[in-house]
Amino acid sequence: MTPQNENPSPDDDWLKAVRNFVESEMPSIEFNTLRPGDVLVVYTRNTVYRLDWLGNDQAEISSNRADRPKGRVRIHGCALGKGSSIAIDRLFCGGGLEYASDNGALIHRTSAIRELRLKQGLQKSTFPRAMRRMLKCFHQK
Repeated sequence: MTPQNENPSPDDDWLKAVRNFVESEMPSIEFNTLRPGDVLVVYTRNTVYRLDWLGNDQAEISSNRADRPKGRVRIHGCALGKGSSIAIDRLFCGGGLEYASDNGALIHRTSAIRELRLKQGLQKSTFPRAMRRMLKCFHQK
């Protein structure tokens, strides 16, 4: 660890983010639980993103802001802190959504996720109604 009077290193930032995630037991969604047709709504500080899940880390993304990409994207996972570390194949409250647009040419990272809402479109033959989950993030300001 660095002394208080020095700037923290990226390693300190990463370690702090991992510790906070593990200790907080924040809600998370793993991509392997998502099926084509599921809808995941991601709330960050400034933006609400809707991800219509296509499968294989692919989604159609839209948001409440005109200055954000829309269309088909590849969801990488959740960024840990301000460094380059990422938890792949999952999203969790407190991390930043990271995704690629324009066939991977542009990488985007959001501010910290505050809330995740999932609507799973289950097959009609199995369940008459879609299952809904709301995962609140309690420790975010």
